[in-house]
Amino acid sequence: MDTPDTTVAARAQLQPQDQQDGSYPDAGSAAAANTALAVVSAADGAAAGSTPGRSLSPASVSTVADGLSLALNAAKLVTEFSFATAKFATSAGIHTAKAVVDRVGESTGLDATGITPIISTTLSVADAISLAGIGIGEFFTNLSFSAASTSVNTVGNVFGDSEVNLAIREFAALVKREMERDVEVLVGDSDQAEITRKTLNDIGVFEIAKSLTAWICLQRMVAADYYRVKQASACGESLLPLLARALREPIESNDLDSEQSVDIVIDGEEPQAAVDSEAAGIAIIRGHIGSESASGHSSTADGTSLTTERLFQNIRRYIRFSTGSYGKMAISFLAPSSITFQDQLQEARNRRSSESVGSGHAFFSAYTTRPLPTIYHTTEHNQKATENPLLQAISSSVPRLLPENTTHYKPTFYLILDHPNKAVVLCLRGTLSFHDVMVDLTGDYSTVDIDGKSYFVHSGMQRHAERMTLPADAWLASISSQQAGSLDGTGSVTNPFRTDPTPPYVHEAVAAGLRAHAGYSLVLTGHSLGAALAVLMTLQWGDAATGRVKPSSRFPANTRIHCFAYASPALMASAERSGGIGCGGVATGFEMLVTNVVVGDDVVPSVSLGAIRDLAGVAAYMHTQPNLANGLVSRYIARKTGVTDAADNASELEIHSQLRGACFTNQKLYPVGRAFWIPHADDGSEDVREVLSPAEGMFGDVVFTKDMISDHLPTKYEAVIRGL
Repeated sequence: MDTPDTTVAARAQLQPQDQQDGSYPDAGSAAAANTALAVVSAADGAAAGSTPGRSLSPASVSTVADGLSLALNAAKLVTEFSFATAKFATSAGIHTAKAVVDRVGESTGLDATGITPIISTTLSVADAISLAGIGIGEFFTNLSFSAASTSVNTVGNVFGDSEVNLAIREFAALVKREMERDVEVLVGDSDQAEITRKTLNDIGVFEIAKSLTAWICLQRMVAADYYRVKQASACGESLLPLLARALREPIESNDLDSEQSVDIVIDGEEPQAAVDSEAAGIAIIRGHIGSESASGHSSTADGTSLTTERLFQNIRRYIRFSTGSYGKMAISFLAPSSITFQDQLQEARNRRSSESVGSGHAFFSAYTTRPLPTIYHTTEHNQKATENPLLQAISSSVPRLLPENTTHYKPTFYLILDHPNKAVVLCLRGTLSFHDVMVDLTGDYSTVDIDGKSYFVHSGMQRHAERMTLPADAWLASISSQQAGSLDGTGSVTNPFRTDPTPPYVHEAVAAGLRAHAGYSLVLTGHSLGAALAVLMTLQWGDAATGRVKPSSRFPANTRIHCFAYASPALMASAERSGGIGCGGVATGFEMLVTNVVVGDDVVPSVSLGAIRDLAGVAAYMHTQPNLANGLVSRYIARKTGVTDAADNASELEIHSQLRGACFTNQKLYPVGRAFWIPHADDGSEDVREVLSPAEGMFGDVVFTKDMISDHLPTKYEAVIRGL
């Protein structure tokens, strides 16, 4: 991998990804796996290749886990059949007895005395009690099977031959490399400075924590005179006056009532016309793909100039999609008031619909007011392929006894026909699962070429975004080498229990939606990790010069494409440097394709491996100046308690400048595209500003504030954007 060459103090060269040993030693897991091998005899052959005296290889663990999943699935089927048989036999026996009693009562006249009716009622009560007992037993049995299956799948994914295991080992290798990497520190004045080399292991955890605490105190002391000033200078004037009319327009559209008749349209069928929502008196915010920059007006290929007002109408609309993708449980935890009674009522209706394939599908429909038929492809459709008409048309997937192959990462997504906006919308969920977290943490840099230019990019996000853009055959081909052998490189191990993975069919579903609805645009949106994947997929499919899809995407020609990214992580940087000196800057030229929104003090758009290395440089620098950290903490406490004048911070600004010049020299990544910042004012109100100089004080530095985490939450983004 190509890496930037840094020549100043506290620099850290990006090294190639470490290749790790294929085994994942874990005594407990090995013992559990060895015990399981005694039960699943077919796994013995796969485990035979393991080196004696070592833990089972990931491939062998996967074989055991998949074998146990098969056994659990078979046992569950047998148990379900047994419970069904018990219910049938119990009901049949009691109903036969009731019939005999009733016949005897009629023939003997005992029914007139009330004796046989009492007996018949007693038998009915016995039937209900028996069936209830069987039902309770079935419930707890199924619950036990579900818990066991989840546990087995977790062990298989974390310790087995899966991308989760690969991501864990990549992250462990990255941490190990960074802890052992020499951090060069320039000590002394510039004309008599000496370079000292320290590793984070040499410094120690306690010293690192103390140094970072001192740095946070220093940031707080200079925030008003440095960070706020830099942020203001990096942004344009307030856009609130310009957006006043757009922000007054209603956001919601009652499409759940107006479009219930819309069907899923398969390529080749005649599309059904959507109900004219405006004619029905429903307030709609129309979609417009494209943007105009403060540095110059952009336009679509047909010459239609698009205003910032219209762009913000889209921003306000699609934040609801991005938030809703997290599901009811996450939103209920983060912001219970975001889910209204009407949402709950509509979700209950959707769950009774035959088109709903899961609770997530039903909730997304209710939360975004999108009718179920218009949400025509989701991750849940992949899990139940035969329930999706689109997948029936392009896939031969059928229910099977063998466990689902979950070794490869597939982000949670929703594909929506947004008829009011005349767009096919691909919404990707942000970080929620353990595998999502591991994708975030595999943050080493790789290089990509886009339209003849080279860029640094977050390796984990790029790898999975690129795969998501592929058609099913190419998706399977991209993992065939891993599937044929093992992900950890320990050699080819045949797993008789593993099925072929089910592709996400995102490309096919997008293409089908666009072909069935001529003139519709393609919108990608997401929050956090979902935003990063959406951006990278947009760059794969879209032409930055025209705002249209590339011919290589295989989508209908001249389809407009745009990405609305909320809280996008630091993602890319230019790999081209002037004269080969210094670090690459912001990846520019993608304003026609991507619009970014950042709220308040959200730290995620500034976090990258380079930013972490900057902080490592601060820790190394303070380690060589034993009294500096203690002195900064003492000064901060004195300022907060009123002992010293908080307005007099000239010395702190000088120290801050010295530390930044010595330590903040590493290659960083930045969000991509046109960016808008919504800062919080002291009175609690919000403003809207366009970011004109992303690398000059806006992104790149990790600034520690009390709202750096809370401002990243999807519910916070929705509340702020829709509350403007």
